[in-house]
Amino acid sequence: MKAIRSETEFINRLIGRFVPSPRRRNAPHEADAELIDLFGRTRPGTAPLLAVTTDTIAEEIGTGLYRDPYQIGWMAAMANLSDLAAVGADPLGLLVSETLPDGYGQDALDKLQGGIGDACSSLGTHVLGGDTNSGPALSITGTAIGLVGDGPLLTRKGCAPGDALYAGGRLGRGNGFALSVFGNGRPHPFPGGYFPRARVREGMLLRGAASACMDSSDGFFSTLDQLAGLNGVGFSIIGSWEEKLDAVSLDEIRALGLPPWLLLAGCHGEFELVFTVNASRRKIFAERAASIGWSPIEIGTVTEYPGVLIPVEGGARDVDVTHIRNLSFRRSGGIREYLEALLEYEHDLVKGE
Repeated sequence: MKAIRSETEFINRLIGRFVPSPRRRNAPHEADAELIDLFGRTRPGTAPLLAVTTDTIAEEIGTGLYRDPYQIGWMAAMANLSDLAAVGADPLGLLVSETLPDGYGQDALDKLQGGIGDACSSLGTHVLGGDTNSGPALSITGTAIGLVGDGPLLTRKGCAPGDALYAGGRLGRGNGFALSVFGNGRPHPFPGGYFPRARVREGMLLRGAASACMDSSDGFFSTLDQLAGLNGVGFSIIGSWEEKLDAVSLDEIRALGLPPWLLLAGCHGEFELVFTVNASRRKIFAERAASIGWSPIEIGTVTEYPGVLIPVEGGARDVDVTHIRNLSFRRSGGIREYLEALLEYEHDLVKGE
């Protein structure tokens, strides 16, 4: 059997035996949430569509990245709600399945439930129900459900050369938080904590304004790799890192003597929306963003050249985002080996190898 070298190959093998639903409006990998036509193929284009997504918090607990029960609950909700935001869906609510180990204390359980509930309340949605199980390790799975009304779909497909590339806010906070846990072997509190908030309201206004959209939950470079592959394009990142990256995370990475762009390369993202806007829609996009007091950050441009150019010391470099994305998938030695592989790649990049 041929070895699987990428996450995409792995997912394609997993779904290869399933019969696709005729009601699904997106192909595999094309959207952060599945978009389902509630009325079937006999009424194409009829609103509303059902947006459904599921995500599990388990690896983050097992590696020690998330240790605080409240944060675990918060992230279990936000990881799912951020996927709804990336397709412009209005959340109906969240289903939660909790696997609890023996001896999981009442105080920890209360904090866990508090994190889930507060995350939902902060976005005006609710826990609809779920399931509880016992098992050897803590694991929380969420399934978020939302509605997409009339108008153009918001998916990962649709961007073209010349489109502007945006992020919903400053990038790198997710990997900055990971560095505070793993970066120097001495975990320390991350200033301000790490409690990202899904941009649900912003995602809804992007429908009809953005040409493509994806959330950065797996890291910015991983997001660009997906968008580039689906659309047959590349990206050029412009401007200084100080304009784009989270200030606290910049301090974290500089304290370790590492280049700022590595905050974009790690596999723990910040759950920001990364999206593109065509020149003909820039005005309506700016008006919609201003109407809610949102100031997204222009990151760069979509290019015909199929690569990702970033500013580094001495000029611009072409970064192999596919290679970086698959480093985390193929690692066998855990977080330390993954960080070492990233640093080795950075060393070769600066040398121009």
